[in-house]
Amino acid sequence: MDETITIELSRPLEDKATKTEWTEITLKEPVLIQVEQFQDKLRATGNSVTASRFLIHLVSGVSESALKMMPISDYKKCDAWLNRFFTTKAE
Repeated sequence: MDETITIELSRPLEDKATKTEWTEITLKEPVLIQVEQFQDKLRATGNSVTASRFLIHLVSGVSESALKMMPISDYKKCDAWLNRFFTTKAE
């Protein structure tokens, strides 16, 4: 079963080039290639916010240009949900 979450945005995001608007973001559990692409982006940029924004793009389909205008409170919700896949729990 795919693990997903839908986050209502505090204000809509818009991609002016495609005239697409998002009022919510549905995030999916990343697959291995997406994690590899995220890690490549993190190594290339050295910027965790840029890399996290890229991962949000990969798992949601929201354009990177629209995500650049995401309110930080919405970003933190997305980032917190995705980070659970990168932490391990002691068993």
